[in-house]
Amino acid sequence: MTLYAPAPNATLNGSSVEVRAHVVSSHPVTGVVATIGPVTKSLVEDIFVPTTWRHFIDSFMVPSGPQVLRVTATNSMAEEHYVEIPVVVDQLPVVTVTSPLTGSLANPFVTVDAQCTDLEGGCSIVVSTGPTVLATGASPFHQLLDLSAFEDETVPLTVAALDSIGQGDGELVYVHVESDPCVDVATIAPGIVDTWDATRVIYTNASETGIYDRATDAVLATLPWNDAYDAYLTPVGAIFGRGGRIYDLRHDGTLHDRGPWRGLHANGDFASWIGLPEMPTQAHVWDFSTDTFENHDAGFGEDPRRTAMTTDGHLFVTKLLGTTWPVSHIAPDGTLTNLATGHNGASNVIAGEGVAVWEDVDFLSDTTRLHMWTAAGGHATLDTRDWTLPQGGLAAKGGWIAYGKFHGGQVRAFRRSPTGIEEQIGLGAP
Repeated sequence: MTLYAPAPNATLNGSSVEVRAHVVSSHPVTGVVATIGPVTKSLVEDIFVPTTWRHFIDSFMVPSGPQVLRVTATNSMAEEHYVEIPVVVDQLPVVTVTSPLTGSLANPFVTVDAQCTDLEGGCSIVVSTGPTVLATGASPFHQLLDLSAFEDETVPLTVAALDSIGQGDGELVYVHVESDPCVDVATIAPGIVDTWDATRVIYTNASETGIYDRATDAVLATLPWNDAYDAYLTPVGAIFGRGGRIYDLRHDGTLHDRGPWRGLHANGDFASWIGLPEMPTQAHVWDFSTDTFENHDAGFGEDPRRTAMTTDGHLFVTKLLGTTWPVSHIAPDGTLTNLATGHNGASNVIAGEGVAVWEDVDFLSDTTRLHMWTAAGGHATLDTRDWTLPQGGLAAKGGWIAYGKFHGGQVRAFRRSPTGIEEQIGLGAP
């Protein structure tokens, strides 16, 4: 038997290494086995190269240091023959990168924080993009990098750990470079940011959905899901949809299934939704200040679609009734008022601090009507315009609304007060 690979005194770094042997016997060979430390692997005869046996063996379970690789062949007469060679096991260093995270912004500077560990000691950190080395240093590594050479680019940064013989392992992160003084970093969360408020973020990454505290850089609660949607922060955690149901996640990690849903919205102390399919004509409200549930089964028509809550507890529901989308208002005391009917198209409703806004569209005439409700002034139709569907939706806060419209080849943004004062705040190409 002749051992072709690995070579004597080869360094094995924990990954798979090919073992290849040439075996000849006067009797049929029944098996060839490679052994190193506690790891054993049976080799397979190559169908294209008879008498050559090969397979890959992992060395990550083998203690570091000098080891002996033994390859043993057995024939049909139970005769054995083995070959031994010395090898050295030197596991790859391990790198941990805490900054930056993928999706971070460099404007144009970014701080790299990383550590490496190696069983043999003496590892160092190398930061590079492609073939270009940007920085090197000992572990723990903390350096501010200038990425101004990559302005307006998304840069792949490799943060690698190298051991004393040059073996390495690294982590790849993507950083966007933007040095506009108007751009600032609001927060860095461990994933894609779904929504945020002044102190917290809901994020999603490849393995979880979580609530992140921006002030303490701590994860408050997580779930092993990455497919939640329509997420909102609540005073006690987060509420979101997944798989046709609503889930209420608290800061202490407890999870409550609130049932089937459509049209989830949360604002202030309240969350609202439609209870499909068991209660298709009912709107539900959860009050987080008292942790109590309200159910509104009022005659506001068939097939409710969307809900919105003002911060002071006024509920608005849109629903499909024939070919129109009426909007109903349910006051905190339960009083129901059907405010308006749409033309014959879609309707979008939002609510903010003391104001609710909705719109309806007549697809035949391309006419959009914009509506507003305030506690002081009630419902009013603000305008009717020969404009198409809204671009970018609506926003409402402090008695003002902001909205965008596509008209004349441009997107125009406006804000409007309940008194009818309107300001054009921007325009641009669609």
